[in-house]
Amino acid sequence: MEMIGDLGSALSLWTKKLFAAKSFFDHIRSTGGTIEYFIGVFMEKGNTGVVMEVSLMTQLVELGIDLSLDIYESQHVEQEATQHT
Repeated sequence: MEMIGDLGSALSLWTKKLFAAKSFFDHIRSTGGTIEYFIGVFMEKGNTGVVMEVSLMTQLVELGIDLSLDIYESQHVEQEATQHT
């Protein structure tokens, strides 16, 4: 797996690769299916930001890929992990 510096860059890289499957994605959507990137984001206290550039969003629209972000506070996740061990 290639190391990418940020979420937007990683999504751009993978989305460009997925254009080879565009006709397959079109078929999935035409038969009632859905396609999405489901991404878990773990963050420290405070806030953080991610920029999704217009070019990436345009590609997601062209491929019919939804973007789902599940955002967690890392301290909360660490507490849950400690409780289960």
